Amino acid sequence: MDPNGRGPEEYGHDGDSRSARHRPPREPLTPDFGQHTPALARTVQLVSGDFLLTVNPVDGSEIELCPPAERPARPVRLAPAARAEADR
Repeated sequence: MDPNGRGPEEYGHDGDSRSARHRPPREPLTPDFGQHTPALARTVQLVSGDFLLTVNPVDGSEIELCPPAERPARPVRLAPAARAEADR
């Protein structure tokens, strides 16, 4: 052994590259990137007048005429007694 060169014994190795004390492989901390489920995007639909606005952060928002079947009923004015009942 060369006295000036650092040998494997100086670092705690016995010279054999295949030591009997191998560490087991680590378990991944994060799931495999190729097998993840896509995140659910929160889409919202809003009716304003005769239009239906769909807000979608992934695919983009769009506005179109609201189909008659999806239009909400027009709001009606409540009488004073009905307003008091609704407040309770």
